[in-house]
Amino acid sequence: MSLLKPIKIGNIALKNNLILAPMAGYTDLPFRRIAFECGCGLAPSEMVSVKGLIYNNVKTNNLMAIHDIESPSCVQLFGSNPDDFARVAGDGLLEKFDIVDINMGCPMPKITKNGDGSALMSDRTRASAIVSTLVKSGVITTAKVRLGIDDNMGALDFCKSLEEAGVSAITVHGRTAKQLYTGVADWESIGKIASKMKIPILGNGDVSEDNALERLNIYPIAGLMIGRNALSNPEIFNQLANSTTHTARNLQNIILRHIEYSKEYYENEQFIVHKLRKHFAYYLRNIDATKQTKLQILRANSLMEIKNAIESIGIY
Repeated sequence: MSLLKPIKIGNIALKNNLILAPMAGYTDLPFRRIAFECGCGLAPSEMVSVKGLIYNNVKTNNLMAIHDIESPSCVQLFGSNPDDFARVAGDGLLEKFDIVDINMGCPMPKITKNGDGSALMSDRTRASAIVSTLVKSGVITTAKVRLGIDDNMGALDFCKSLEEAGVSAITVHGRTAKQLYTGVADWESIGKIASKMKIPILGNGDVSEDNALERLNIYPIAGLMIGRNALSNPEIFNQLANSTTHTARNLQNIILRHIEYSKEYYENEQFIVHKLRKHFAYYLRNIDATKQTKLQILRANSLMEIKNAIESIGIY
């Protein structure tokens, strides 16, 4: 039986069990569009503030935009007040999304200082109330968590409490909040949690083309969530699904599409150039070009300069 297969989250069917990780500043609409074209089963949005939705914040509302290709669609919310989640669900602000994911894993101080993100792992009652509030509103709810705050001793109990509250799936990132993004993801702990849960558990942390299938084979997880390695190579989803290999030609075509999709979605060219630079820092890891050409792309001040530099590589 294939390790890559369709899965269901609640009553929502995904074409496969490979999911793009939500990453602030990266998984905007243009990149999610790329990820779906490259074969992912689901691509949650960047983190969206529940309070931002309540106060009709323009930036927050922009993060809620989705493309027709996003089917099923998923928004990731962060916050820590169950009443706020009840309000956005009751006001119909989540209706266009098939799945709502709750961020209970972000370890960054600007998020945790307000009790959001991974800070929720120290307040099981509040975290469960957020889930049950959404579930009672008819929202298919998932959560993304860490192994814990300082250690992984309470991660299983925390996930069990979310399961009891009605969550449909949980993604477990194999690091504690204290680790941030350093060290090596602990897949043994992810596997132990998955073995004790009834709902689908997705594994996240250091997933690459080289280890993805092995991890699906070894650990009792339902699927994989792929982050940084999808930024450098969005083709990873099709590569894993179809046993194909990465090509520089395909990646350069993806970059050119990413530019065009960004132009469709954003209006200000300088904003696009600065936003794309972060993506190029990842893309260029897999492109064989001179240091001078790479610097030319990263330092470009216009989209035309970027395109010219990419085309100068000569194999796109």
